[in-house]
Amino acid sequence: MSASEALRGSKTFPVTATQFNTRIEALGWGDFDRVMGPLVFDLTYINMSVVVDDTFEERVGALWTAMFPNIDRELPPGLTQAELQGENFHKWRNAWYDVHTLWAHLNAERDVFVMTNTKDFQKNADKLALHGLKAVHTPAEALRILTN
Repeated sequence: MSASEALRGSKTFPVTATQFNTRIEALGWGDFDRVMGPLVFDLTYINMSVVVDDTFEERVGALWTAMFPNIDRELPPGLTQAELQGENFHKWRNAWYDVHTLWAHLNAERDVFVMTNTKDFQKNADKLALHGLKAVHTPAEALRILTN
């Protein structure tokens, strides 16, 4: 589970792990395991993320290249937070989120990756399979599979 998507009807994100967990409980998902993403200061919940190992940068770079070969992974020097949050870096932010979320899934050795936007994952399924991705489905697809 991830707290990286804005709350429905809002542009805000859960600011604390407590808010995120309250949101998850309200959805009825409290019994689901959480997949821990990489610890990124000022971005992730410290008690709900993992410290990465020596393979992290190489793995993230390989996933980025497989999924987003036309989006430069390196940000320009001197980029401000306001610029990073602006429209010019919308695709970069989405790529960063997708790659790091996939890394968390692979790091947790999960079988099915579930997310609402499957386009970039399914489009690159063959390349991502080489990195360990077994299956990607929308929540509706995953529910259909589980109930059949």
